[in-house]
This record gives sequence, C-alpha cells and structure tokens, in this order.
Amino acid sequence: MEWFFLPPTETEPKLFPNQGSLSSHRQHGDRTFSLSSHITVPPSFSPGTKITCRVSHPALDEPLYVSIVVESPQSDSYWWVLGFLVVTVLFFYQVMK
Repeated sequence: MEWFFLPPTETEPKLFPNQGSLSSHRQHGDRTFSLSSHITVPPSFSPGTKITCRVSHPALDEPLYVSIVVESPQSDSYWWVLGFLVVTVLFFYQVMK
C-alpha cells in the first residue's frame, strides 16, 4: 500500500510524506488475510487536494486505487471521516479475500 497526494494546483501526484500506519496482517476463518493502513492528513493540505491509496498484490492483475478529495472542515466532518474509514476497511477486506 502506498499513499499519494495531488494538490489542486499541480498535475503530478506526490508520495505522501508519511506513509501512515500499517496493521499487522490478520488471518480470517475462511483462510484469507487482511491488512489495513491509515494516514493523518496535515491541516496544511488545502481543500481540493486529492489523496490516493494504491494497493498492489501479486494476486491482482493491476493495482487498485481509492481516492478522496480534501474538503473544507464542517461541523459534522467527524462522522464523514469515521464513515470513510469504515468503508475503506471493508473495501480492503474484500480486496484481500
């Protein structure tokens, strides 16, 4: 897993300065494994910045990408972030099956 960011004023994505945290792998009862990653977005990232996670694995024909775009903070942004994290974990769980 690798994290990239693309500010709205640029055309080429850059490697995220801190590649975040990686969980240890987990084995499930169906003999599959999963791995999770998360990052902390610095407050200096301006609205419109695109953040992308690229997942590569020998079982995949090509890497998978998941992206979000940084928005201006809102009072209910906590729930949006929590929802995004839940969806991301579920997505990676399905990918690693």
